[in-house]
Amino acid sequence: MDVDIFREALNQIVFDERLQYLRWIHLHNGGESTLHPNIVEMLSLVEKAKEKALEHGRRFPKVSLLTNGTVGRWDLLQALKETRAIDVLRISMDGGSPQQYEYIRGRASWGDFSKTARELIAAVRTNPNAVRVEFISLIEDDQLPGALRKNREFADLLGLADDYEVRYNHGWGGQLEDEPKRLPNPLPWYQRGCRLLLHSLVLLADGYVTVCCADLNGRGVIGRFPQERLVDIYMKAKRQWMLKKVSEGKNAEVPLCASCEGF
Repeated sequence: MDVDIFREALNQIVFDERLQYLRWIHLHNGGESTLHPNIVEMLSLVEKAKEKALEHGRRFPKVSLLTNGTVGRWDLLQALKETRAIDVLRISMDGGSPQQYEYIRGRASWGDFSKTARELIAAVRTNPNAVRVEFISLIEDDQLPGALRKNREFADLLGLADDYEVRYNHGWGGQLEDEPKRLPNPLPWYQRGCRLLLHSLVLLADGYVTVCCADLNGRGVIGRFPQERLVDIYMKAKRQWMLKKVSEGKNAEVPLCASCEGF
């Protein structure tokens, strides 16, 4: 994402009163966030936006940074120690054991990941902003959540966090060529809602805006920023139509949602 696009988004979040109830900014989508060449500058911009909001008596949403913990960057560690940018650091740690982690993650090394994750956690623990640490753990369909505590190495690292979330395989709303095996959603269509569609907008790297962070291929794009303001995109008729269909249990009529098992 271009830094100027990011800066303008923060500016609208601070000064557009229609965004005063925005609760979260999540710094991630469709790739490893810490690989962004300007991630340190962007964290500095977040800190300045928070300060600007405070100066003008406005609230600013909480900010989370999601990483897979495979990229070691000294400049990022320093930024995480010193800037009051993020409120939550979230780290993806899949599997339940070092062996299962490497199986799920492919070429990733548990040793490298464990070292980097510990460095990231140590950095935010020294931050005056009292940053929370959370793990997200994807496990196989035949595993139970308790499996995360059975392996000593895995459990020790998990114990450094304030909380963790367990997830099972999903197919990114049917946008993968090779669909993973998924647990069927036990609810009938008419009882399924979608917290992502209801509560989110996703600002993509090129400025296009979609309605769902599981939309890997931009099928749900409804506008472009900064040509249109964030609130105006949020209120687009296309999004309202999608919300109406999902609320009526007619997910199958929404192309983006038709193959999604729900989140």
